[in-house]
Amino acid sequence: MSAPDGQIKTAVMSGQRPNVQLIEGPEDFVEFVRTWVEKCWDGEPDERPTFGGEISASVFSVAC
Repeated sequence: MSAPDGQIKTAVMSGQRPNVQLIEGPEDFVEFVRTWVEKCWDGEPDERPTFGGEISASVFSVAC
């Protein structure tokens, strides 16, 4: 079930973020995903990684 766009925008603007504790799977996968979810949802937009930089390099290193 998905939330309406307006509801999501309101939640994000009020500081709500995904609950990374709900992510399940092998521990190394869970830690990798939790780290990136937290980085990408940083409250300070300038602190968020760029896809062309940190994210693609990290994903590439895990995939190889």
